[in-house]
Amino acid sequence: ALLHVLDDPGADLLWRDYCLQKLPMAFEQEALPEKRRAAIIASLVEYAGDVRVSYSGTALLGLYRLRESPHAPDRQILVKLATNILDHRKYALANKITALQIAVLLGDADALNQAREIVETSAEPIALKIPAIAALEQGGVPLHDMPLIESHSEDLDFRVRRAVQTARNNLMQLKYSHEN
Repeated sequence: ALLHVLDDPGADLLWRDYCLQKLPMAFEQEALPEKRRAAIIASLVEYAGDVRVSYSGTALLGLYRLRESPHAPDRQILVKLATNILDHRKYALANKITALQIAVLLGDADALNQAREIVETSAEPIALKIPAIAALEQGGVPLHDMPLIESHSEDLDFRVRRAVQTARNNLMQLKYSHEN
């Protein structure tokens, strides 16, 4: 039923996005035939390139959740899908945030460099700068990235300062857990 709603061009965009969110849960149902699993993966890959509303971010997140499945696309395809979202203006900011986080979690060095550029550039929207700080915390090199993160500790926007504090705390916990 979820795939039918997605294929219905007359269905409400928000309803279709909701169905897209539920595809990974449907995929995990044991009784689901292999043909349906393949159709779910194909739909998620297709919608990862869709610029409408939050489709691309939702689909990419779904694929990331299913990445351990033997049916899921490999890491390189997920990175390519994420990079496509990051590199094109046509995608909404929310989708770019999701793409950046997923690419970093997948260990993509280019996404980490892009996160560094976002943090360094004052012209970037705060809504993108905060996830970029989080991405550096999650996938960056602490000794290399901490000075860049710390350079925003006195930012005028409390949300950026809070992101810096969270990154600092998490990196310190990581440092101490490795020392013990």
